[in-house]
Amino acid sequence: MKWIKDLLRRLTPSTRPRTHDYDEKTLVIPTVGSQDVIGMDFYAVYEAFHRERLRFQNAIRSGLRTEHALSPDEKTCRLGTWLLSVHYPARPDLIDQLRDAHKEWHRHAERIARVADMGRHAEAIRMLRDGRFTILSGQITNLLSDLWHDASLLEDAA
Repeated sequence: MKWIKDLLRRLTPSTRPRTHDYDEKTLVIPTVGSQDVIGMDFYAVYEAFHRERLRFQNAIRSGLRTEHALSPDEKTCRLGTWLLSVHYPARPDLIDQLRDAHKEWHRHAERIARVADMGRHAEAIRMLRDGRFTILSGQITNLLSDLWHDASLLEDAA
């Protein structure tokens, strides 16, 4: 099995065999700047965002202090670092939408954290479930999927 992986790594994108759509998400969109995010594929970026989201939601639902459950701002979490470093001139509008949604997601998470840290846990949980936080989480997920779909089409055309 290892020899197959080695062979696939050596193939250029144009000679790599086509597989199911979900395998296309291993596509890496170029980044400049931060060494922490160079080479992150769709799965790594998607997982980084959802890990932070789940860690934060679990802290709120468990009644824990939120100070370590959320990155201090949208530029210091893994998705934020990736968004600052990503270089995708084909669709700057999509990257801008992702950056805006991510920034707004952090603002709403901070509001929820303040409410929870004041001891108003039921209200914080309601904000998680019914508010803008949930909508933005879905929007970020959809934008990431759109970005990788778009990038895979460009790679196929190359």
